[in-house]
Amino acid sequence: MDVRGCAVQAWVFVGPEFFQNKNSNFFETSTCFPDSNVKMKTRYWIKNMFIRKLTNGESLERKWLLYSPAKKSVYFYCCGLFNTTTGIGYNLSSPNGYKDWKHISNLLIEHENSLQHREFMMNYVTRMKTTGRIY
Repeated sequence: MDVRGCAVQAWVFVGPEFFQNKNSNFFETSTCFPDSNVKMKTRYWIKNMFIRKLTNGESLERKWLLYSPAKKSVYFYCCGLFNTTTGIGYNLSSPNGYKDWKHISNLLIEHENSLQHREFMMNYVTRMKTTGRIY
């Protein structure tokens, strides 16, 4: 196994929970921008984004969603592990992550429904089975 393969296997074994940083100070992510009324609006990452609300009222935890306090950005765990091309994943697997808080809700849903994300999630589940982890 090459170095990248070993690193991916180690990250799969550790799991995403370690990297989520759910108890960080999200106010540090605040950005200001003008809204349509020429007033300044502030947006920032919120802890609720780690939960996806389904149309039937059910809630699902986004276990694979990571927040980096150092970069003040979010990343998709599986897409970062298995994406080997650029331009896929809406920069959620790039070194800079994603921090457009104005559009984050739509982006998360769009990305979760993308073919690439589903493929990377299946890769992750398959790898977890080989390590004996339960998702």
